[in-house]
Amino acid sequence: EKALYFFAYTAFKNIYTFFAGHRGMGAAVNLLLGCMAEWAHLPITLPIDCWTTQIQTGDHAKNKGNLAILLTMLNEGDGLRGMYKGIE
Repeated sequence: EKALYFFAYTAFKNIYTFFAGHRGMGAAVNLLLGCMAEWAHLPITLPIDCWTTQIQTGDHAKNKGNLAILLTMLNEGDGLRGMYKGIE
């Protein structure tokens, strides 16, 4: 998760440096780039976080495998849309 964030931040920073030149970046620019990097990696990592949370905290009496848990989440919940409930 943090690797994707770091990759996105580095990409945004390189794009900013390319267009702005080698001027120093201030705190406001760093904050904006960090915010953009957070939103860039969320569509990928949020469903994975939902899945791993369900694996760790779900009902283990059924002894389902990880893939079965994912399929149950997609079929019985709100489908793929339910994996993004944290983004509003």
